[in-house]
Amino acid sequence: MRERVKIAEDCGKLKEENEALISQKNLLLKHKETVTKEMEKLKQESNYKSELLAQKKEEFEVFRVEHEKVIERLKLSNDRLSQQMAELDNENTTLCKNQKYLEN
Repeated sequence: MRERVKIAEDCGKLKEENEALISQKNLLLKHKETVTKEMEKLKQESNYKSELLAQKKEEFEVFRVEHEKVIERLKLSNDRLSQQMAELDNENTTLCKNQKYLEN
């Protein structure tokens, strides 16, 4: 009889422990689900940011190439203007010499 009571008590304790473990397992499963959703959200956010970064890099490269073209055109224009200025300076010098010659 005592043994039956002891077994019944042990079964009761095991049942309580089992219920506590099941409860803990359910909490862990909910936590796992939450973490999994959060990880998926972070993964999507990371993918979006990676795509955005790639797009910005591409836009920057286009801007850089266009900027280099503009700089090259400006250099060419500057060279052309410098040459024209030198020619005008020579013409001006020649005109000044001619004017002095005519004045004398």
